[in-house]
Amino acid sequence: MPEYILNGINVQFPYEAYDVQKSFMKCVIQALHDRSHALLESPTGTGKTLTLLCAALAWRRTFATRHEVENFDNQSVYQDEIEKIKLEQTISAFPENEDWKAEPPKIFYASRTHSQLSQVVKEIKNTKYRPKVCVLGSREQLCVNQAVKSASTNAARTALCRRKVLGKSCQYYNGLKKAKKILDDSQDTMDIEDTVKFGETHGACPFFLSRDSQAEADIVLLPYNYLVDATARMSQQIDLTNAIIIFDEAHNLESVCGEATSFELSTTTLRQCVNELNLCKNHVDEMDLEREEKLMTYDVIAERIDKLREAIEGTGLLAQGHMSKPGMFMYELLGTLDIDSRSIGYLQQGIDRAVEALASLSSSNVNTQKFSLSSLSQALRMLFRREYFSDTDVSVTMPHTKFYKVHIQQEQTETGLVERKISYWCFSPGLAMKELIDGQVRCVILASGTLSPLSSFASEMLLEFPIRLENSHVITAEQAFIGVVPKGPTGTTLNSTYAQRNRPEYKMELGNIIANFSKVVPEGLLVFFPSYSAMTDCIYAWKSTSQKSKSIWDRLNEQKQVFVEPKTKYEFNQALNGYYSKIKDPAFAGAIFLAVCRGKVSEGVDFADGRGRAVVITGIPFPNTHDPKIQQKKDFLDDIRFTSNRNETLSGSDWYKQQALRAVNQAIGRVIRHRKDYGAILLCDERFGSTEIINQLSAWLRNHVVLYKDFGQVQSNLTKFFKNMKQKHAFESPVAIAYEKPAATPDRTYARKALNVGSEEEGYGQITSRPQSFSDFSIISDSQPLTTISQSSEFATNVKTLPRATIEQAQKYSKQIESMGPAKHLQYKKLIRQYKKREIQIEPFIDCLIDIFIGENRLDLLHQFRIFLPSKHIQIFDRAIRAQEQIPDSSDSSQATNDVHTSKKPRID
Repeated sequence: MPEYILNGINVQFPYEAYDVQKSFMKCVIQALHDRSHALLESPTGTGKTLTLLCAALAWRRTFATRHEVENFDNQSVYQDEIEKIKLEQTISAFPENEDWKAEPPKIFYASRTHSQLSQVVKEIKNTKYRPKVCVLGSREQLCVNQAVKSASTNAARTALCRRKVLGKSCQYYNGLKKAKKILDDSQDTMDIEDTVKFGETHGACPFFLSRDSQAEADIVLLPYNYLVDATARMSQQIDLTNAIIIFDEAHNLESVCGEATSFELSTTTLRQCVNELNLCKNHVDEMDLEREEKLMTYDVIAERIDKLREAIEGTGLLAQGHMSKPGMFMYELLGTLDIDSRSIGYLQQGIDRAVEALASLSSSNVNTQKFSLSSLSQALRMLFRREYFSDTDVSVTMPHTKFYKVHIQQEQTETGLVERKISYWCFSPGLAMKELIDGQVRCVILASGTLSPLSSFASEMLLEFPIRLENSHVITAEQAFIGVVPKGPTGTTLNSTYAQRNRPEYKMELGNIIANFSKVVPEGLLVFFPSYSAMTDCIYAWKSTSQKSKSIWDRLNEQKQVFVEPKTKYEFNQALNGYYSKIKDPAFAGAIFLAVCRGKVSEGVDFADGRGRAVVITGIPFPNTHDPKIQQKKDFLDDIRFTSNRNETLSGSDWYKQQALRAVNQAIGRVIRHRKDYGAILLCDERFGSTEIINQLSAWLRNHVVLYKDFGQVQSNLTKFFKNMKQKHAFESPVAIAYEKPAATPDRTYARKALNVGSEEEGYGQITSRPQSFSDFSIISDSQPLTTISQSSEFATNVKTLPRATIEQAQKYSKQIESMGPAKHLQYKKLIRQYKKREIQIEPFIDCLIDIFIGENRLDLLHQFRIFLPSKHIQIFDRAIRAQEQIPDSSDSSQATNDVHTSKKPRID
């Protein structure tokens, strides 16, 4: 394994490192050495995760060496004082301030989702380092107690868990002590799925195993909100003293910090809170010794919540149906209702008691609605944090309110109900970051492929970042074609401002451009629009046709089949797999995916090699300027800039532009994913030609952008580019599969006969009698030529491992699916047909199943489906169910013995 001496630290790397990777690791080590914060940008494909890990773990191991010397005087290593001093100076710029007797600094590695953290675990296994790893997760991911896991909401899961732990009625919690010893002795590096499997095997709670193991861990992997949310940090018992904090994919951090320090409450939510309190009152036991106290407490809280709702509904609004106030207004409003720092303890205790009662009722199959009280509890905890108030002066002016705005708006719900919503918005992500570093952290490292411009990002975080890097790409200049296309084939100017993009000639010109590009670009072509409405309008225009010629839509589909990004996860997986399959379909010259900046396609999806040979950006995705939150953010920044009299402070206008350009950079990052990859980036809007815009693109792009004045020249050069790349890259592109099969799982042809589950309409064919159990083949077996068992010895040996199910079970299951309603039944049947026709692979198939059943709250049916799967897919099924890709709620990280009830931050309604 290659070794490099970087800033005096010996770093082991799994392969020969690129120069850009060495530069990146040097910056990481410098930050750790100097106790300085770092802002590091490096393009997709440059191995950010691996370089972050290797640099941080190498530095930590060197620190551990000095720690061992301090604690073992008889050790011969570095007993020479001069050598010891050299070692200390290599580790730290301030060796006299280091506590060499203490354990080396713990690394907290945060990313957006648990699936990304699973990738981090894989990268750690690829290195030579073997740190003790802890992955923090929520009860949603980790709980194995079915009574708790099947609760309808995160708040219910948290409350139910708390009751069972306090009552010592959870067998898995009770089995912690014994399993923890086994876990401590284990050398395995485990992700979320491994932890769950360990807990199931040893009869112990994976949630508490994970949380308790962080004390002994060298590196803790966790979602963003577990760090930036003060309540989550406390409930997870996270100690950040002298810690190294790494945020990967940090371009998401601004929005995550804002969500962690903001909330919204609707008048409908407040009504539901009162209903839930009344429900608790109605179920107080007649024999309860605290009955009178509970009834009185519930009445007091319900009265104040009702008064709050009335106050919100009685607030005068502007003609536009909304109004905004400074952040302090929220405390003034609540103060008029006797909700303040003196009464909050009593109110919060009563709400917590009600939430526990609701959890108990929920487990008894009583309809407890939405646990709105838990959402209110979270909002009050955010407002009345202890550090905001003096012990002697409850009316003290709280400086944090300068970062907030209160907004009240009247709106109509999807059901037609008119309600009001009060929002408490934090417009400075730096507030959450400042509270984070107040925990005496060693340093914070923010890394991403799309942070530019770094100065404004640093300004928003309210932190000093002495160490900054805008890294180059690992590819050569000839592997990327980057051009601004200001005009189309007929000379029509391309400008997707709101006024211009509605012009018919613009839409038709853009369609003709894409049609021309599709003839030149091999394999996959990605097209990003500024918004869903812009994409929808263009598609509508392209489908229109005259009698004399084909429509643009028809021309596009003749060359490459077109797929459109949908809004639902189920449909998205269908479209993505269709796109992948058509890229390798010899009947087509590839495929086109029409998508939206900031949409599902623009982040987290890999379009390496032929999956994305070119990306077309059709405009600049500026946020909706009429959105009250956007307007308030711009005004907030302008006020800060004016009052601080500092030119380096970001203006509202600059922030607005940069939000759009970061979304562009993120979309561009879908292509050219590794050193041998190549592709074209086509910026089809004349505004991309301005120096101001180009300077806000990722650093590796800026010097290679070519502004074309003639469309014919673009088309000609693009043709030459792909011709040259085809000649240079003689290998076959490894594209064209939606999901890779495990290398150890060869394709098999199983003996099978026609099966029937339920009715023939579901597409399973007729039953053919056979001696083996019906489920020897599973209800979703791939279609294969009919063979006999004697013809397939492989099947004969494999059949014993397949799940067992009977025809009766299958028929019963089919009827249960029908009970979900005709729409879901039809969706299920279509999905099964697609799988049988091999139009969808196993991972997206399972993903779509999850969407169907979770949407109907039928986890029981989802788990039952397991018995119909072939054995080779059981593990994939189990892992998919455990590993959801959403960020776990802070509410699910509550401490069982001292719970803080929380719920999702982005919105409380």
